[in-house]
Amino acid sequence: MKRLISLLTGAGLTAALCLALPQHAFARPADGWVSTTLDGGGANLRAAPSTNSAIQATAVNGTRFSIVDQQNDQAGYRWYQVRPVSVNPTSPVWIRSDLVSFAAPIAAQPQRSCGEAIAQTEQRLRTFPNTEIRTRTQQPHGYTDGPAGRPNGYSFILTGSGAPSILASPAVMNSMAAQLIENCSEAGLVSFGATPTDSSYANYGWMPGRLVRPFQCRLGTNSDRPPAKWGEQICL
Repeated sequence: MKRLISLLTGAGLTAALCLALPQHAFARPADGWVSTTLDGGGANLRAAPSTNSAIQATAVNGTRFSIVDQQNDQAGYRWYQVRPVSVNPTSPVWIRSDLVSFAAPIAAQPQRSCGEAIAQTEQRLRTFPNTEIRTRTQQPHGYTDGPAGRPNGYSFILTGSGAPSILASPAVMNSMAAQLIENCSEAGLVSFGATPTDSSYANYGWMPGRLVRPFQCRLGTNSDRPPAKWGEQICL
């Protein structure tokens, strides 16, 4: 238990992204939105699931698309074949998963109190059969380059046989994280994990364009590489 608590302290909230679950276990979301860490940023839509393939079009933050297929490249990155709503490429296009949010841009103003949003998140988690919330914590997320005015992180540690089904559903976690961040003005990061392992955290954070998206897993440790930047998390 002490090990779990230490992972949730400061930059430790960047614990590994659900390494206990293979990538093929993730359900394919139906919709997505372009999301980068840059204000006014955009993403390249490519002809194949590779950074070496031709760029067919570009799409700015917040561009919505339908997800029609998914595939992993040799480096382990997940790619989505998408059908954009406002961009009209002449052939099928792909976008890498670290440039994708699975929740629409959030409202400009909070819709309910932070306490109500937390309660709603907990209630939604408990709707999954055989799932319990072991702990919920609130503390600084520890990133020095996080969004201004949003220093806090919320972490939900789940237990029970239903917990893996939540951790295998990025669209579900993204939606819950966006709803909580929308209504908790100081929240920048929401983390979901399962016990008893220390390596089963999925982090979702506030991005430009009022988007919330999953953090990209980066292998290694902070001792042999620069600390993780906003939008990244260290995977051991």
